Amino acid sequence: MDCIPYTIPAELNNGPPLCPFKPGVLSSIPYVTVASDYAVYENNTNYHVLNQEQVNVICALHTLWLHGVGGEQADFSDCLLKGINLSSRNLNRAVFAGAKLVDCLMYDAKLNTSIFDGAKIQNCQLINAQAEHCSFRNAFIVMTDMNATSTKHSNFIGATISKYSVPKDEPFSLAEDSQGFSMTM
Repeated sequence: MDCIPYTIPAELNNGPPLCPFKPGVLSSIPYVTVASDYAVYENNTNYHVLNQEQVNVICALHTLWLHGVGGEQADFSDCLLKGINLSSRNLNRAVFAGAKLVDCLMYDAKLNTSIFDGAKIQNCQLINAQAEHCSFRNAFIVMTDMNATSTKHSNFIGATISKYSVPKDEPFSLAEDSQGFSMTM
């Protein structure tokens, strides 16, 4: 069985492409699971691998930067974050462009105005997070629980969201004003 990507056409909307789905609709859309024999695995050698201690230092410096008392902006561009705990961190305005996040915990994370362009987010727990005004252009989000995460005004143009966990009683709130994305079904 093949996965068929579906791209929401921009011309369905007036002005910038907006997500045509109402909250809760995404949880009712069927998806196809690809057997492991047919899955394409990616080589992680092109990423800078960070461990939890290194990420903690980057987050501390980012906090100083956010408050204007030194430090520097967190830049995880082209980094591999595997099994990293980012829960309850204030990573507003952080850069995750081209990063790969695998098995990361991001409960209650503050990610507003962060950049996830071209990022790969796999099997993460992005629950009850704030991800408003973010850019997820051409991002790939797979098997990631985004329950109760706010993505208001975020840009999902060219992004792919594939098989994620959404409880039926509390649907993923992809805001009506979030910009369009594609979905693998």
